[in-house]
Amino acid sequence: MRLLLNVFKSVLILFFFVAPAFAQSDDPFALPNPVQDSKQATQKSATKPAKIAAQEPAGAELQKPIAAEKRNPTAREVTKHIQSILDKKVDFAFEDVPWNEIEEDLEITYEFNVVLTPSCRDDSLTEEEPMTVDLSGVRLRTALRIMLESKNATFVVQDGLMKIISLDDAEDVRYFTRRLINVRPLLTLISNHERARIGKPKQTKSHGLISVVPVVGKQEPIIQRKVKQRPVRPVDPAKPVAPSVSPDDLISAESLLIDLIQHTISPECWQDNGQGLATVKILGGCLVVNTTEEMAEELQDFLQDLTATLSE
Repeated sequence: MRLLLNVFKSVLILFFFVAPAFAQSDDPFALPNPVQDSKQATQKSATKPAKIAAQEPAGAELQKPIAAEKRNPTAREVTKHIQSILDKKVDFAFEDVPWNEIEEDLEITYEFNVVLTPSCRDDSLTEEEPMTVDLSGVRLRTALRIMLESKNATFVVQDGLMKIISLDDAEDVRYFTRRLINVRPLLTLISNHERARIGKPKQTKSHGLISVVPVVGKQEPIIQRKVKQRPVRPVDPAKPVAPSVSPDDLISAESLLIDLIQHTISPECWQDNGQGLATVKILGGCLVVNTTEEMAEELQDFLQDLTATLSE
């Protein structure tokens, strides 16, 4: 009896474990078929999730466009940015606010660095110095200059920084600023204005290489060099014709402009006047000036006013 019971248990176990294998195969007694197995494997791979099918082939990351690395701006670019910020009109109001808080506010609002130099900290302005100013609708550079001058200080923009210095240090060549200003249009205006003021020359006979040309409105004759006539080119009516200015006229305009600058903008500060250290030259229609920050600002305003006046 016990033997029959053990045989019955063995049959049941065999049925439960072997029956599922027979159910998964159409022919449980068939031999393995490699072709059929490969087809089944292909069908199974086709039913895989889409995210796997969308995987990129090897080396695809090399084919992607590489984003340009963020370039840090140069000191010259930052300096130019600060100068443009200083020309903006602002409302500037502080009452008994320590300088270090104003400095932090400037750095956060306008995104440039402000440095208080050691000489200024020792002589005129400290970080805890209370500042009071109330101005509206003025350029930021003007508001800062007025506020700092009350503490015997000023500022310069150098090396991508705004440096707070004492007024005494402002005269030091170490804190001079260099400006390059295009004055070609202004030189043309000066030349045309001077030619109109003294009158147009009349044509006369030439004597050798030099001709004596009397000028309307002037008693004494002016000696001019004989210039070889060039063939006249056809004029395109669609293009505006710029006023013709001779090289001699431009040279005279350059000398006149430099002389005007040195006798109008702080005459005692120019090296050519034998008193100061500031310099100004013109090269290729570009005004090259090396002077204090305040004089450079005054010079640029003067040139803009002069250009506007002569253009009227």
